[in-house]
Amino acid sequence: MSEFIRSGEVKKTRKLHRCHGCREVIPVKSKAYTNTSTYDGSISTTYMCKACNDYEEKKCSNCKDCYDDGFYEGFINDCMAERK
Repeated sequence: MSEFIRSGEVKKTRKLHRCHGCREVIPVKSKAYTNTSTYDGSISTTYMCKACNDYEEKKCSNCKDCYDDGFYEGFINDCMAERK
């Protein structure tokens, strides 16, 4: 079972990251949002771009499907495609 430890905003990234919501590259010196969690004894941090974070807060926060399916890599893209 996954447990969130913390989440927050990064004002400027120092290296390239891949967005967990859309799988696109988040460029260096970009705003990003992080979620750090534990799963089966390991700790991981995922990054989301501003567009995916905004979409997740507005659309997915009350979406039962997103919570049931889990926040797998690319879940924002899949959610957007299903809502079209």
